Order: sequence, then structure tokens, then C-alpha cells
Amino acid sequence: MIRQRSGLDNIPKEHYTYLGGGLKDLILDVGILGNFTEHPVLYVIAGKDVPSRKVSDKLVSQFLHKVYCDWMKVYN
Repeated sequence: MIRQRSGLDNIPKEHYTYLGGGLKDLILDVGILGNFTEHPVLYVIAGKDVPSRKVSDKLVSQFLHKVYCDWMKVYN
């Protein structure tokens, strides 16, 4: 897993750890949002036959930001 050097869409780097990859038309993203010691959220996002990795990566980013905001409402 990789700890980001900077945040992702307003997610602080200490709250975002992931392992991602894929091919031109495939995306896989596995990670943890939030604090490791308090209520972490494990997520897995996968898709095949995606039209564009660039577009898919943006959609994943937007989705994770929404999940993170919901996590912040509940646990902070």
C-alpha cells in the first residue's frame, strides 16, 4: 500500500492509503480511508471495460471524496 505524498481531493494524506493499478480499460483501487486506529474504512473499487482510465480515475477520486466526507460526519 502507498501513502500519498499529498491529499486527494481534499483528503489529507494521513487519511488516504491505497494500492491501485489496472490496464487501459480496467481499474482496480484498494485502500483505507480515515485513521488506522479509529474507525478505518476499507474500500475496493474495480471495473472492467471502462472507456478511459483517465476518466475512471477521476470518478474514483470523486467517489472517495464523498465517502471520506461521510466518514468525517460520522466519526469526527
